[in-house]
Amino acid sequence: QGLAGPDLGVGWFINRRLALGLRVSGVYHRAATGDFLSESFAGPSAQVWLTPYAWLGAGAGVGMAYDGGRAFGFALDGRIGLVFNRNTRHSINAALELSPTFAGDNIYTGFALVAGYQLL
Repeated sequence: QGLAGPDLGVGWFINRRLALGLRVSGVYHRAATGDFLSESFAGPSAQVWLTPYAWLGAGAGVGMAYDGGRAFGFALDGRIGLVFNRNTRHSINAALELSPTFAGDNIYTGFALVAGYQLL
């Protein structure tokens, strides 16, 4: 069982195709054995609009992983998304997100399908 979120980003558009902001995201997983694993990202992020209906996002910041104990490290965040109703100020989108955290000798990687809302 896995769960993406909560994901939250706050930012502004620099121009019509580029938005900059701060983002927090996470992925949580509970194995059948009852073990719990989570991976989170927090940091600055950019969103580049390739077309009016598709965008790429990337960021670098701090990551936190929990696998029986907390570990902090450097984290990356990459996203690709599609917008379903671009002609309004309130967009609904779906995105794939990949977020690795490099903590100690381990790499914890979150992968999620995210349903989102964005005020344009």
